[in-house]
Amino acid sequence: MVTTAKTPTEVNTDYFHLLVGICMESLCSSRATQPNSTVSACLNAFYSLLDSQWARTLIGNEQVVL
Repeated sequence: MVTTAKTPTEVNTDYFHLLVGICMESLCSSRATQPNSTVSACLNAFYSLLDSQWARTLIGNEQVVL
């Protein structure tokens, strides 16, 4: 199997989805009770992820966001 190298945009998109997934998992996890400082740090990280034009454009251009 031949694989091609990903472009920097594809790598950034993969990292973005990974970080959004980690934030969402942390915020939605019903198995752990987290201190307010952890929730606040996670929300701040999520805000920072979405505080760029690139991220908003990426989300706006995706066909399925489920």
